Amino acid sequence: MRPFAALALCVCLLTSGTAMAKGWLETPFTADQIHASCADGTKMSILFVDAKGTRTIRDWLFHGATDKDVLVQSTTRDDAGHEVDPTADKKHTWVELQRHARYANDDATRARSEFETRLGHVQGWVYDVNEAGPDGAPTHTRLWFADLLPGPPLRMEVMVGDVTVMTMEVLSRSPMPELPAAPEPAPAPEAPPAPAATP
Repeated sequence: MRPFAALALCVCLLTSGTAMAKGWLETPFTADQIHASCADGTKMSILFVDAKGTRTIRDWLFHGATDKDVLVQSTTRDDAGHEVDPTADKKHTWVELQRHARYANDDATRARSEFETRLGHVQGWVYDVNEAGPDGAPTHTRLWFADLLPGPPLRMEVMVGDVTVMTMEVLSRSPMPELPAAPEPAPAPEAPPAPAATP
């Protein structure tokens, strides 16, 4: 199931258009947008928390990019900074990466939204995906994609039934584009004047 494949890599990076084959939702980004956003030297640190509360951080480095593919170097460490998995490189074509983020119309919906992230206040797409897990249990995955940051979702949450089995957040990313400031809260309406006292 894709939500669980996302646990393994969760790149969710997205051919030159966002429209997929009939029966699939559009992806949040085009391959050209991701290629431009994840240029050589792009770094990301991503926090994963499992159902037991165990926290791991994956550091990604994008390098060796071509028009066809890219190498993603991944290092996994614990909260204290100790490496828990050896550093490894894996090559992905842009088409493969796009397919990590495709969701069937029958299983998923998407909506425009504004939301807060570790990287700031952003606008983008929120995808809700409902599928059956490996044991048949209903699985709900929510992913938050920012318009100005093509690449992985800035947040992801996976629930099996009523239990959250995994969360993911992008902690840092460089280089970072300048994000617009969060909108100012609307002023509170003025209270109506008190009625005049009657003699």
